[in-house]
Amino acid sequence: MRLTPASLAQAEKALATATQDARLLAVMDISGSMAWGIGGPQAPGPSRLAIATRAASTGLRLYPPTTKVGLWVFSKDIVGRQDYREVTPVTRLGAPGARARLAGALTHAAPVRDGDTALYATTLAAVRQLAKQWEPGRVNAVVLLSDGKDTDTQGPTLGQVVAALTAQRKSGKPVPVITIAFGPQGDAASLAAISKASGGAAYRASTAAQIRQIFLDAVGQRACRPHCS
Repeated sequence: MRLTPASLAQAEKALATATQDARLLAVMDISGSMAWGIGGPQAPGPSRLAIATRAASTGLRLYPPTTKVGLWVFSKDIVGRQDYREVTPVTRLGAPGARARLAGALTHAAPVRDGDTALYATTLAAVRQLAKQWEPGRVNAVVLLSDGKDTDTQGPTLGQVVAALTAQRKSGKPVPVITIAFGPQGDAASLAAISKASGGAAYRASTAAQIRQIFLDAVGQRACRPHCS
């Protein structure tokens, strides 16, 4: 999805007027390439992860206190054979200290040296986690950022992920996945297929400002589910 001044204004309006609240799980790629600059391994400037986490932290400040947010990071086999780690559980942002804990967790996220990208397995795990504790009256959604392609040869295929997400969307407990293909190596096509199957939205981003806008739009989309365009 392309972000324009008009679409951003629409998202801001939705944020101000939406009556249905959100329960979001932010899932951040910390594979080895997230240590690179935006342009590649030799590119100057801050790392992709530093850019993404700062922008996400800024975007999350815009969420109302009733929104529930959790954070996972992922690469491959980072907790034994588990590809993801829960950094903060899904918690209401208005709870004492919740925003500070989330901001601190984002600040301390670090890339896994030479880490692979278990994108598909982590996507399924995140959707299943939210579905397990699905809350009526809220948009239960995953916001997933990745800068690369799935490199987990032992994990599910894209076709298997799409089939599982399609079934979840039709189950009466939808969990839309809002995907962000970050940087020039981001697998926009696969992430778009994931978003389409789950009823979410897909974005491409290469700057901190674009990520902040995407997090704002992710909140705005809660007003129109399941009929977002």
